[in-house]
Amino acid sequence: MNLATDAAKEYANTDITRVHLDNNIINPNNYYNITFYVQGGNTYYNGMLGYSFNVIYIGIPPKGGLCIASPMTRGIAAVTTFTFETSSWIDPDGISEYRFAYSLDGGNKYFPIESESLSKPKINFIFPPIFSSSISVKLECNVKSLKGLYASSYADFPLYMKTSLSSSQVLDELSSAVTLNTEAESLNTVH
Repeated sequence: MNLATDAAKEYANTDITRVHLDNNIINPNNYYNITFYVQGGNTYYNGMLGYSFNVIYIGIPPKGGLCIASPMTRGIAAVTTFTFETSSWIDPDGISEYRFAYSLDGGNKYFPIESESLSKPKINFIFPPIFSSSISVKLECNVKSLKGLYASSYADFPLYMKTSLSSSQVLDELSSAVTLNTEAESLNTVH
């Protein structure tokens, strides 16, 4: 593709420090060679010509991906083995990494999930115990293209406590079963 006639911008005898490329000549997922020429004035530089040559890549991140958690409807913290999977990503360069994270606060803070291999779009995970009867989990599935562009998709599902008792009932049962004399003893009992 010859862009010389469309992309060449001449700014003679000006002090322009910023230039732009028209969006009608840029296509995603392509490399572009950009050369800036500067010619010095006759008074100090005798018309000397200098240039800078740069190669840039203009891409778009992967799109269209799905984030899937299984089971989606009923899972118990510290018991259920969840399977997280991401698929259907569209990227002309291909996907190089898959990462997963979860949030228990509606997406304000995410905890990364360790994975044996970042090249696998599917992992298994058991949540640590929770201290509410149920909580909404937000799963984040992240991908990275071979060109280093990132994208994410999300899934929401409920997570339930291992016991049917509330956290206060669990603590009441613990304190009634054992008489604790010191704070150290109570911490040792809980752990």
